[in-house]
Amino acid sequence: MSATCKLRCKDACFRLYDITGASFSLTGHGNDVTMTHSAEMHDVTTFGDQNRANKQGHQDFGVDFSGYYSGSGTGSAASKLHEIVANEDGTAFGLAPNGSSVADTLKYSGSVFLENLQVNFPAPEIATWSFTLVPRTGSLGLAMAAW
Repeated sequence: MSATCKLRCKDACFRLYDITGASFSLTGHGNDVTMTHSAEMHDVTTFGDQNRANKQGHQDFGVDFSGYYSGSGTGSAASKLHEIVANEDGTAFGLAPNGSSVADTLKYSGSVFLENLQVNFPAPEIATWSFTLVPRTGSLGLAMAAW
């Protein structure tokens, strides 16, 4: 059996960690984030037991991000994204779907690789980007937390 969850949010609070371990925000303006999370549930029985039970197995997740950003930091953020793609150690991300970074906010996190990066600069001080995050190690974290 497989359980799947899909989360779509607009203008979410979104952070990545650069190659030095410092976090930077890609919250910007008008971002779209789609996250899927699935978990394989193995249908098993204990020896001599008639009742079946689901046991947690392989977990997988992916995050698709697209958004635009305006301001003087566009070049810096684009540079950091390119560094993360080339980093064999991957990175970490944080996502607060409700767009808030205050205490007791639902926050997803995980250790990921960044793939399929596309960055465009359609005008001065404006950048658009899209990319996909895939799991590096562990599973998707979920907690009530602040950044």
